[in-house]
Amino acid sequence: MAMFSLRKIVFFIFFIICCGFAHSQAIDSNVDREIRFLLKEKSTKDSRKIVRQFLRFLKSDKISQSEKIKIYSVLNSFGSRKLGFTNSYLVFLDVLLAFDENDLSNKILVNCLDFLMLDKKVISNSELRLFLKKMLHFLNSDVLSSSFDFKWKCVGDFHLDFSDDKTPDLYFSDSKLSLFNAVDTVTLLNVSGRYDILENVFYA
Repeated sequence: MAMFSLRKIVFFIFFIICCGFAHSQAIDSNVDREIRFLLKEKSTKDSRKIVRQFLRFLKSDKISQSEKIKIYSVLNSFGSRKLGFTNSYLVFLDVLLAFDENDLSNKILVNCLDFLMLDKKVISNSELRLFLKKMLHFLNSDVLSSSFDFKWKCVGDFHLDFSDDKTPDLYFSDSKLSLFNAVDTVTLLNVSGRYDILENVFYA
């Protein structure tokens, strides 16, 4: 009798695990399908290459189900904000692909997605677009800021986070900070500090 009860318990646990796995797979499949539908509906001939690259990234095992759901939430919020496909959606996809190419930690990706999901009352559309543009520029070239005369570049370990006032910052540790133009370069070594992305200020 005890053995029969034990078998029933084991079978019940196995059944719950299988159901949970199947439910997780169903959610994962639905999120994939919704993202594909959303992007393919909005994409143009010129943007389809980026969309295809992103969908391959989405299909890989490099991101978790919870991260996929966050990506879907970000895309949905872009729709609610009525953001443009070229200057927002595509830049967002490029940022995600840059995260993948640079092999950055998933913690940085999650913090980026959490920031992008903030309400419009907290982060305006112009601030969101500026954040995406500057993050893409930094991920592709290590450049924090650029003007007609000079560029600021920071190379080293970093992480992304946002403070209580929802300001997105890049935090650096023992990094190389350079100010340069076509003629000269000034370099500071072993720099630790944070860079306020929206305000364009480096606090060392």
